[in-house]
Amino acid sequence: MTQIVRHSLGTVRIEDRPADRRFIEVTPHSAQEHVPHRSWETRYPLSLIEHVVEVKGPAYLCEEIMRDESPHLVENPLKTVLFAHYAPERFATARILDFGCGSGASTLILARLFPQAEIVGVDISSRLLDLARHRAQTFGHRNIRYMQSVGGSELPSELGTFDVVLLNGVYEHFLPAERPVLLPLLFDLLETNGVLFVLDTPNRLWPIESHTSGLPLINYLPDGAAHWLTNRLSSRYSLKQSWEAYLRDGIRGAMVSEIETYLSNNSSMQPRLVLPTRDGCRDHADLWYRLSSQTRLPTLKQAIREGLKGSRRLTGIDFTPILNLAFEKRSSTFSPS
Repeated sequence: MTQIVRHSLGTVRIEDRPADRRFIEVTPHSAQEHVPHRSWETRYPLSLIEHVVEVKGPAYLCEEIMRDESPHLVENPLKTVLFAHYAPERFATARILDFGCGSGASTLILARLFPQAEIVGVDISSRLLDLARHRAQTFGHRNIRYMQSVGGSELPSELGTFDVVLLNGVYEHFLPAERPVLLPLLFDLLETNGVLFVLDTPNRLWPIESHTSGLPLINYLPDGAAHWLTNRLSSRYSLKQSWEAYLRDGIRGAMVSEIETYLSNNSSMQPRLVLPTRDGCRDHADLWYRLSSQTRLPTLKQAIREGLKGSRRLTGIDFTPILNLAFEKRSSTFSPS
């Protein structure tokens, strides 16, 4: 049986397949519409597919479902980073906050990876949270709870404390005024020896701003100059945007020193940066290399990895293109042995 879901921006053809699966094919109305993935076979029921179309639009339907179902998009990178820092047992029965969870793909993955853990997803968008709840209910995940954040610099009340806080592809979207407020608040939610992960965040020190504008060197420029150049040179935007819009899109990544400074605003407990030293990793350069596609330009990426290691030894600064960081919450009297 084949069904058609119509949307103002395109149509979606859904064909039933054996074993209660469905083949999805997207056709945008405009040839210029960017569609990351045009087809996918899914276990999602029709009502959930329609909900994803309503919230995300047809162009991003397949990608949104793939974020949950394809291990290559979210699950494998998430496992690689978590388990490069800690053994899986660290998370098995933990209370985990997925802050900025969006429509819930990452919380679903966490719930599957750690079925005995308690997962709390927080986001500012009620529409995204409605979709996240629909997903969790459809697949019977009872260890997930969702809460809506009341504002850009505030947390929901009665969150409680956590063993793990994750910011997965989220930090770069915080506005500059939100970062020094939100990070200490999130750090305060951790139990002693708990860990805050800042994952998949562009490094402001990398010479190419690839996340938002795609332009080289603007990471090093003042805001006004970066705004002017992005409006005039970035091929990713057909219309000029305000600087705040670019900031919300993630044009200003992060630096390790910036995050450490904000987390250290807690006077009684201090952050300790944990290096990824498990599963074949010795440092952040090794972790970046493991996360990058080693089938494309392997010789160049090996050279970049060695260059990152050398610059770290010389300067003490992390220049990896993407930051995947873990900060343990320790007493201010703690000193490593």
